[in-house]
Amino acid sequence: MNWKKVVPVSLIVVGVICLGLAGGLGWGAFPSIVKSQIEENIDLTDADSEGYKNFIVPPVPVYIKFTFFNVENPSELVTQKEKARFSEKGPYAYREVREKNITFYGSDYLEYAQYRHFEFDPEKSCQGCTKNDRVRILNMPLIGAVATAIDLGGTSAIVGLSIISKAINNTAASLDLFLEETVDNILFQGVDNELIQVLKTNGALKTRLPPAVQDNGFAIFNTKNATTNNECYRVDTTVDGHSEILMWGADLDNLKTNLSDTTTCPSTIEGKKPSCNSFTFKPWWNYPDITGNVTTSPCNQIRGTNAEQFPPFLDERKDEDLWIFTTDLCRSLYLRYLEDHDIDGIQ
Repeated sequence: MNWKKVVPVSLIVVGVICLGLAGGLGWGAFPSIVKSQIEENIDLTDADSEGYKNFIVPPVPVYIKFTFFNVENPSELVTQKEKARFSEKGPYAYREVREKNITFYGSDYLEYAQYRHFEFDPEKSCQGCTKNDRVRILNMPLIGAVATAIDLGGTSAIVGLSIISKAINNTAASLDLFLEETVDNILFQGVDNELIQVLKTNGALKTRLPPAVQDNGFAIFNTKNATTNNECYRVDTTVDGHSEILMWGADLDNLKTNLSDTTTCPSTIEGKKPSCNSFTFKPWWNYPDITGNVTTSPCNQIRGTNAEQFPPFLDERKDEDLWIFTTDLCRSLYLRYLEDHDIDGIQ
């Protein structure tokens, strides 16, 4: 036998076999290795994982923009000389700063309260715009107060409307139909005028004030700025259910699996908490679905994540709806896969 010829051929054969085995094992093991790394990186129970850090403070800044339709001809409008004319003012951009405070770990879940506050960003707002710009809009506190008084019915309605009328200019040419204030006060800091003072102190009305009216006055984002109110959750920590909401509540002591008995209680003014009985203050959505069940009504279901993070490997679940729950809308919404896109080389 010619060993000089056999040895090189044998080495080549062995080499090809080894390469084949290495390639096969490599390609077979590679997806498992990647999945294992991803699962490690998104572990919400590991304070050192990237997923945990991004869960506590989202790495991508969140902005919200507000545009106001300013009433340009208030006098002509209230005297019925002209139709309403509006000018668009904005957008006024605010950065929403979020941070989660984890309070409890279960076997496959955690509970947290999400703090958030809003900071005005002039760079992302309209040119030359500031949060102290004044705008003129419909007087929401007045319209809401009138509607609330009418809902009282009977003598209570008459008394309520009389109280409101004394707090405003009730003449034919009155401009109190409109609220003129700074952007920041209307949104966050609060408007505290004579009407608001009456609403906060009158015995017939102060027990029915909406969350937008607090000790600081009226602001659209009252109870939503510099607080964890209505931002308390229990979420899944497993891989398949990563960060999906299991329960939600106004505070951590009152977490719920659905919204069927959730009500908007009247504001607490000067530390005095009014009654929030179910007879007067109805649940948000007290209507059944087609099966006659209120609890399982789509409007009352809490599904998905808060849209900051999602479970991994969504490419394997393209036929499933992707759900998110948003407290600003008080609803669960779904996203549906349509097609892939290539953005800067990333598919």
